[in-house]
Amino acid sequence: MHHRLTTASSLFVLALLTSTGRAQIGSLTLPTADPRSVVVINGNHVVVGERVLGHQHYVDVSNPALPSLSVTLDPPFYDQWFDAEYTPDFGGRLFTGHRFGGINMIDTSNPLAPTVAATDPAATYHYRGLRYRTFGGQSLLYYAEVNMGLAVYSVGATSLTRIWTDFLNATNDANGLEVVGNHLYLFGTPFSQPGRRELKTYDLGNPAAPALVNLRTNFGVIAAAQGHCQLRNTGLGTHLLASRQRDGLDLIDLSNPAAPVSTMLIPPLQDVVCWGSFSYPNSTISFVYGFLISGTVRTGWLYSFHVLPGNVIVPIAGGLTAIEIHDMAVDTTTGRTFVTGIDWTTNQGVLQVY
Repeated sequence: MHHRLTTASSLFVLALLTSTGRAQIGSLTLPTADPRSVVVINGNHVVVGERVLGHQHYVDVSNPALPSLSVTLDPPFYDQWFDAEYTPDFGGRLFTGHRFGGINMIDTSNPLAPTVAATDPAATYHYRGLRYRTFGGQSLLYYAEVNMGLAVYSVGATSLTRIWTDFLNATNDANGLEVVGNHLYLFGTPFSQPGRRELKTYDLGNPAAPALVNLRTNFGVIAAAQGHCQLRNTGLGTHLLASRQRDGLDLIDLSNPAAPVSTMLIPPLQDVVCWGSFSYPNSTISFVYGFLISGTVRTGWLYSFHVLPGNVIVPIAGGLTAIEIHDMAVDTTTGRTFVTGIDWTTNQGVLQVY
């Protein structure tokens, strides 16, 4: 049974994400040229994080037809390259990793006046991969560090303390990270071995000290030798989607977490970038999005599909988009979908509400 978001009418609306925006409820031009993340937080707000300066834009979406900017926070560090992670714990906390160093934990309990609750300036380089989870009363943040590996932080209301690492300079790496059930999955490309792609599985039986139970060193075809990857859980928790930019898109079956099996859905192509994916909770519906490259021209695209047991993929809709999508999120209490990216007509960041 699908989640209530996957009714026939909702499918029609979501399919129109691939058109010119006829299904939009509202839209807001953002004070940034390159938004990288959007998360739903408390207080009828979403937060859009940006690259370069690393600002966080708090947008009031209580009236979805007229989203409005409430406040912009300029936290420590800069250049939030991709992910942000949110938890309602402690009244609301937002975690951001930064490309040239640092992790922020932002108190969002008052979205009109967010404050920085804690930082770790010792974190050196974040690309993709942040997940907050609670296990047995422990509040933990899992963090992927480029050219080093996996770190675990103990989280308090005003504290962020690194308690465990699986770091090995030059021969270890991490950028894609996802937690599904009692396992953590990590994707990387060691700095000293640019032709090697690694997919690791950690058992979280001891969540504060994950145990490596699988290391696959021949993951997928290499086209651009970039090693970039976003790992995302599909809605039913049975598969991962690995968006590997110019190295394509893979579906990873988690039937045996200690030996995940991948199937290529989009092959490596120099002119097609698989930027990321998004799946609805408790649903079979997933999206993959990215852009096409033709000389200096970039054109956004989006495809939606069902991921069914048995590694069955059923297409829903797809095509070109008016913006280059960088992230998507859903408010499960209202059913609204939020999309952020770049409008190449105006060269400005936008937030769209569906």
